[in-house]
Amino acid sequence: MEVIVLQSTKYKEKDSIITALSKSGPVSFRARGALESKSSLMWLNNILTVADVDLVESKYKYPILNGATMVSPSIIGGDDLDYLFAVSALAGITREALAESEQGLIYDDLLAAVKALRRSKDALMIILLYLARCIRYAGVEPEVDKCVYSGKREDIVAFSFEDGGFVSREYVNENTNLDLTPMQLKLIRYLFKAPDFSCIQTSQFTKEDKIKILDKFVEFIDENAGAKVTSVDYLRNN
Repeated sequence: MEVIVLQSTKYKEKDSIITALSKSGPVSFRARGALESKSSLMWLNNILTVADVDLVESKYKYPILNGATMVSPSIIGGDDLDYLFAVSALAGITREALAESEQGLIYDDLLAAVKALRRSKDALMIILLYLARCIRYAGVEPEVDKCVYSGKREDIVAFSFEDGGFVSREYVNENTNLDLTPMQLKLIRYLFKAPDFSCIQTSQFTKEDKIKILDKFVEFIDENAGAKVTSVDYLRNN
């Protein structure tokens, strides 16, 4: 079974409990001796490593790892802190932003995001694209082509998850939050319409634009998923 490692937790002295994602959904298993310095399985503790694992049932809570083969590593020699924290953020978002029943749906997107992260210098944009996909898999598809009320494409001035997407000026009222610039509205549309993680022509958006949308996405997930998305804090503050 192919899995993507999301978390490694120490168990007893030298074992790990590996929390991972398969195409069928989340899976946890015990990797005996994986924390030993000379273990051939030490690599399995690196989050977002892709592995082919063989599990056997046990009388305890977790199945036991019978064998594992690395498909692709997450950590590459010389990786900088931004990359490492982005890796951590992708794994954390997967655990925090989606219900267990939804996590298997995003398996291929997570693989694509990891590959894109290795190629791109814009880790924050990769995280935003991944968050947009998580929101979609959670059942929310905001309208980003036209005003949700009038159907018009002109004079869009606001975006609201509560309203269902873009709002044009004629439908603004005292409860409308006009907190986004035209470029930030354009960024939201890009994130929900982008076909992949290639980040084509995203240099037009500033870091300030990206952080503003990151905060909006995280606030929505915090309020609706019943879990705090804390794994992006480093990207917000650095």
